[in-house]
Amino acid sequence: MAKTKKTAKQIEKEASKSILSKPKGLHLSDDTKRAIAVIVFIVIAVVTALSLIGIAGSFGRVIARLSASLLGVLGYILPLLFLLVAGILIRQDTDKEGQSHIYMRTYIGAILLTGSIAGLIHIVFLSGDTSAFTLATEGRAGGYVGALFAGPLYSLFGL
Repeated sequence: MAKTKKTAKQIEKEASKSILSKPKGLHLSDDTKRAIAVIVFIVIAVVTALSLIGIAGSFGRVIARLSASLLGVLGYILPLLFLLVAGILIRQDTDKEGQSHIYMRTYIGAILLTGSIAGLIHIVFLSGDTSAFTLATEGRAGGYVGALFAGPLYSLFGL
């Protein structure tokens, strides 16, 4: 039997099929995605730490002001929180099915804990003549997060 010669149209059609059948985009393994996330969190922690001590330039000043206005004095532990998240991601085991993600209740609990601590710090700094959001605007006490948690409670119940 003789082989038939493929025409240019047939070759082009086969090539277009193979190109179209391949999915586009990056297809990274879960371990690679996790490693990238760990590196990103470590870089964010270092940049945040450098900005809080004042040696990260103009971008660092923006980050320092943002963390001070959002979290007040808790902004100084922000780099530690980023390192903690990186450590959790490093220790996370993706081999076990069902254990490859941190549950939503963990995130909600962390947010509530941070807000509660910021609110308690904010209540300590509140006085009768100063409002909660005035302190937050100045970047003092618990910041805006503390003002959101402590403001309504302080106005209802007092110290």
